[in-house]
Amino acid sequence: MDQAALTYCSQVTSPKKGLLALTIIFSMFALDAKVGSAAIQLPATFSGTVPFSCEFSGGSDNVEMSYTRNNDQPGVGGTGLLIGTSEPLSIESNKVPRLGVTLNSVLVPRTVSFRGVWVRSLATNRYIQNATSSSLGNDPIATIIPSSKLIENDYVVGQQNDVTLTVSATLRNSYPYEVYQFDVVLTCLDS
Repeated sequence: MDQAALTYCSQVTSPKKGLLALTIIFSMFALDAKVGSAAIQLPATFSGTVPFSCEFSGGSDNVEMSYTRNNDQPGVGGTGLLIGTSEPLSIESNKVPRLGVTLNSVLVPRTVSFRGVWVRSLATNRYIQNATSSSLGNDPIATIIPSSKLIENDYVVGQQNDVTLTVSATLRNSYPYEVYQFDVVLTCLDS
């Protein structure tokens, strides 16, 4: 019974009104019991779902690629290798994700005979997965890294997991000062 009801009952002091006071007290207990049982019979259920979250941080926006000739004959076009590796990129999520990796050829002034992108785990110092193409076309190259591959490479939920990206291209008949540009797009996917 609340404080107001107790105060009211203590003010009933007349012996003639004693029966009335008991009736009021019993009525209040009966009213409180009905209200309490109604709250138990009509529970409110609250439910919610924690959304999937995945964030990338660090890494390199621009990676300088180095060029090495595969042919030591000066003045001969030959072939060469463009290769570049990013700074560590951290992936943090609330469950083990799948990763989408796409290599896009943005600027390719001369024929590229081979292109590839490699994702390497710094925790295990191993390549997780790659995507390559020996096609002469400039179409995107894409792969999906399954959650199981991340787990094999010591992926830890809720912590930063560092990887690097390596891009390479084999060029035929390359000429000095031509700029080649490739973009890598990483996408975090719910597993």
